[in-house]
Amino acid sequence: MKKRKFWFFIIPICLFAYLFIRLNTGYWNGIDKITTVVERENGDTEVVLVDPKLKEIVYLIIPGDTEVSVARNLGTMRLKNVWRLGINEGIGGSLVAQTVTRNFMFPVTLWIDVNGGTNIPIGDRFLLKIFNLKTKNLDKTEINLGEGQFLKKSILSDGELGYKLYGQISNRLTVYFADDFFVGKKIYIKDATGAFGVAKNVGKIIEVMGGKVTAIEKLPAEASSCQIAGSDKKIISKISLLFSCKKEMGTKKVDLEIRLGSDFFL
Repeated sequence: MKKRKFWFFIIPICLFAYLFIRLNTGYWNGIDKITTVVERENGDTEVVLVDPKLKEIVYLIIPGDTEVSVARNLGTMRLKNVWRLGINEGIGGSLVAQTVTRNFMFPVTLWIDVNGGTNIPIGDRFLLKIFNLKTKNLDKTEINLGEGQFLKKSILSDGELGYKLYGQISNRLTVYFADDFFVGKKIYIKDATGAFGVAKNVGKIIEVMGGKVTAIEKLPAEASSCQIAGSDKKIISKISLLFSCKKEMGTKKVDLEIRLGSDFFL
């Protein structure tokens, strides 16, 4: 009798917990890589890449005193100060995620600040915590960009010593972000930004993920942001999330077509 009462209570509780997690999960599916920028107490920023397929976690540490070009054309400053700027701008750590993507070509949208603020749903946080606990230390890799050849110590624009990124980020780092869903996919970009280099940088980020930019068509500038369409729904969804693009109705012959306007920022 006691056993039946136990199961009478435990089954609904387990079912409720399962449904709660499922309804509050937006990114975890046990297959796709998940990348998050995390603010450390010492001011550094972690780029944490979780790979369920390979069952590994990679931590890329960017020193807080690294000078970056802030996303949304908000100037140049040390990365540790971008967290505070994001709060002042009302977008939180999203500004850091966009800034890391802009400077390092690491495709990232999720963030956690030092106070626990985040844009990650609670279900995803729970599943990521479980994955972290199950992952062996041998399958966790930490790379501090300030301790290798990836960044150089230099006098920054504020007159103090810090770090700068010179040239393109090393393929030894971007290889971690290759996405199986993008391999062999053909991407076509229509550039109506009226700005130099924006579409090219978008193409570089997509190629880091494994896609192939077949062409960038220059168009007259138009006041719009970002629209995407294509024949591959999976990569449309991923790019829409990364660049805040609006999905167009219908499909295209190419895997993905991106149209960038003058209101698009990176």
